[in-house]
Amino acid sequence: MYKTIFFAFVATIGTFLQGYHQAIVAGALLFFAPAYSLSLFQQELIVSTLLLGGCLGAIFGGSLCDLYGRKKALFATAIFLLLGNFILIEANGFIALLIGRLIVGLGIGIATVTVPLYIAEISPAKIRGTLVSKGQLMTTIGILVAYMISFLFAPEKDWRAMFGLGLIPIGLFFFGLFFIPESPLWFKGEILEKNTLKLFHSSIRKPIYIGLLLSIFQQITGINTVIFYAPKILQMVGNPTDEMAIFNTMLIGIAGVFFAIVAFFLIDRAGRRSLLLIGISMMTISLTFLCISLALNASYFALFALFGYVASFSISLGPVVGVMLSEIFPQKIRGRAMGIAFLANWVSNYLVSLTFLSIVHAIGIISTFSLFIIICLIALYFVWKMVPETKGKSFEEIQTFWS
Repeated sequence: MYKTIFFAFVATIGTFLQGYHQAIVAGALLFFAPAYSLSLFQQELIVSTLLLGGCLGAIFGGSLCDLYGRKKALFATAIFLLLGNFILIEANGFIALLIGRLIVGLGIGIATVTVPLYIAEISPAKIRGTLVSKGQLMTTIGILVAYMISFLFAPEKDWRAMFGLGLIPIGLFFFGLFFIPESPLWFKGEILEKNTLKLFHSSIRKPIYIGLLLSIFQQITGINTVIFYAPKILQMVGNPTDEMAIFNTMLIGIAGVFFAIVAFFLIDRAGRRSLLLIGISMMTISLTFLCISLALNASYFALFALFGYVASFSISLGPVVGVMLSEIFPQKIRGRAMGIAFLANWVSNYLVSLTFLSIVHAIGIISTFSLFIIICLIALYFVWKMVPETKGKSFEEIQTFWS
């Protein structure tokens, strides 16, 4: 058991780095954007290019997992992250920042598929949800650490140091991979062509459909608009200085970590479906409160609403989607099926993040978050009608359910 926990911990350093690189740009953007006189569109491109890399990494990662094994896919994650991070540290303008973020995104995209897949396959059914959700917990910790580092270096406006400290967890991740085994469920020699056809077999159309929609809803309910642009959102409602906006964003990160820990303990007790229904309902209420706060220009109420929204996401769509995607697909195509689901996730993330500032500029921030409220309500109805409970079930029992 302790070995399994250690192996899972090493793998989840990859998701820690996902959270770190998604959030570190929120602080760094405040300083490299004026340093290189970047336009609004250029800023959106730098933020969202990480997500474009994630799209490519998700597709590549799913096939890499099934062809060469989960462990080699994790090594590929580490190599892309290392290369991309060095480029970001040495970046001297818009193009270099864009390339660095793209390469980091490739690594993160592979990690999003491989980490939950690897952990699910090495874990006993009774604690599988807990260990897989550890990945989302590490993502939220990565986000919080990124906010703290941004706050630490904000007075010096040292955005290179913000990126540079990411090399420490990358090094730990790379060397830790030498001490973990390959997944015992990886089918060596099972090549793509024969099993890819099974993606369209009638018995798995429903899990593919559910997996795709869960992945899309995780992003289009707006979470990464908060993760990427929280300082800018807070500046819109009365946080005048960069340091104060980053400090309050750090508090939001603390809320995310705390409730990710709550989800860590609940997911194998309360169940996946129950957490989704409760959490999405709370997200809807928090976004409604945020819109009211924005209309009243009440900065502290807006901050409280963002706390509630991030907390609600951290006990529901945040951890549960990764757990369910690692459970619902047949073994021999699990890597590729998860790759397709996470491709939908990254594409949705990319489109939302790329267009957020422009939509806010066009229709206003209140109308923008009102759209997210409507999407949350649709997601809530979908979970209520379509998503089954997988708590405590073996992979075989889940597949029998679909049949």
